[in-house]
Amino acid sequence: MTARLAHLREHRAVVGTGAEIVDRLCADAAVQELRLELPYEFNRTGYEQILHDVVHPVAPALGWQRS
Repeated sequence: MTARLAHLREHRAVVGTGAEIVDRLCADAAVQELRLELPYEFNRTGYEQILHDVVHPVAPALGWQRS
């Protein structure tokens, strides 16, 4: 899974498990947004897995709640 951290004009990729991404995001006080970028070459199952991983372990750990 890849997430991008937005630091003013600098963007860097964070790659790892959901837990690793959450740890990196929470450890960086400058992080204000999470931008998810999906690779073009994945199939539907690959996209579904990435989105599932973001919706379940990552987003809730960052304070997001389903409405």
